[in-house]
Amino acid sequence: MIYISSFLIFFLLIYFLKKTSNYLNLIDKPNERKIHRGNIPLIGGIAIYINLLIFSYFYELNYHLNVIIYTSSILLILGAIDDSIELGVTFRLIAQLISCLVII
Repeated sequence: MIYISSFLIFFLLIYFLKKTSNYLNLIDKPNERKIHRGNIPLIGGIAIYINLLIFSYFYELNYHLNVIIYTSSILLILGAIDDSIELGVTFRLIAQLISCLVII
């Protein structure tokens, strides 16, 4: 039953995030480096992570897995902001380094 719920919530998240991707500027636009046509919403990773976060509460996860899941939220938010507005490489590298140090 929990797998079916996860599946349905994932598709609801995809639908909702697809509708809000223009507003959040999470759109990949074609340019000279890309071969796709049209605007592609950048929402797949966000939907997967939110689904994982929701259903992680249904399982007894040990402390280390909880730290990894919560620390990866920093990387998810940073990646979404980077997709929306271009962040500098130095800022992203420092944030990723801090996330890795928290896990270690």
